[in-house]
Amino acid sequence: MTSLTVDLDSSINRKVGATGQTLSFLPVLSRDMWKHDIFEISLDSEWRVDSGATCRSNKQINKWNHFNGSHTGDPHNLDCSITTKDTSLGTWVAQTAYIYGLTNDIDVSSHLDYKHPELRINSVSTPRADFSASLYLWSVQTVRF
Repeated sequence: MTSLTVDLDSSINRKVGATGQTLSFLPVLSRDMWKHDIFEISLDSEWRVDSGATCRSNKQINKWNHFNGSHTGDPHNLDCSITTKDTSLGTWVAQTAYIYGLTNDIDVSSHLDYKHPELRINSVSTPRADFSASLYLWSVQTVRF
């Protein structure tokens, strides 16, 4: 990845502790992805993703979305697994989201749009306090399957 932008969906309730929200991750890919490769997203520890969350590659205006999964009803739905949030120690431990199920290779040199996926995770709860956006720690990497 050469850069990463993270934001709440534009229609989101930005209040402290709001539930049922959607996070949007916009990484810039620097290498090709192969069919079945995995996006590994480390979420900031102040954010929580609840059980039952779903993930998708979002269609962006005037961009090709080649990040397709195997769901025939909506090919942009991607499979995902998210680690459980443990708050028992009094401090929140960051969760990790694994987004997988790409049904095709992504050649980032073949089209500029293929470098710019938008990955969304829903069922997100906003932080329990109002923090500066610069304090959040996020990362996205691709993992070969």
